[in-house]
Amino acid sequence: MSTAVREWQGRGHQHACSLLAAAEVEHPNLASYIRGAEDGTPHAPGWFDRIAAWNFTQRLAHRFLPVPDGPRIRRIRWRMDTQGSLISWDDLTKRTTLKPKCTGYAVHKLDFRVVTQPGEPLFALHVLPTFSRLATHWASTRTAFIEQGANKNTLLRMPIGHTTSSFTAVARRAGG
Repeated sequence: MSTAVREWQGRGHQHACSLLAAAEVEHPNLASYIRGAEDGTPHAPGWFDRIAAWNFTQRLAHRFLPVPDGPRIRRIRWRMDTQGSLISWDDLTKRTTLKPKCTGYAVHKLDFRVVTQPGEPLFALHVLPTFSRLATHWASTRTAFIEQGANKNTLLRMPIGHTTSSFTAVARRAGG
């Protein structure tokens, strides 16, 4: 975890980060990569879907979006993670159960996929709204979100891998 955070914050590769910051960035028109739109069968290179969804997500991350909350509407500010999802990082959802008395927290998460529709000359954007539950422990945790201090708009999304303990591995080999 410390290595990931250090790399994310740029302490390990400050020279590389300065080179990236100084690089000239080209912003080609994505529509120029689409073929067959006039026939109603648009297609594009394999990377197109991910980049188009990423670009849309990046634009949307700078806006507030309304989310229904019972009779009222909450205006949520979204943050983009490093996988191209939008996370309601500053707006937690809280629910408490009665038996057993337990409180859980979650954040809204929006994923985007570029899709085609039969006979439609344009690509469409499919929005997949979900929640990410916030764990209170490491057991069974699959993903960690890390906020970088200097860049408050992007969250590092890092998969968490769990390994079995050496005792459990030995017991399994021994048939226990």
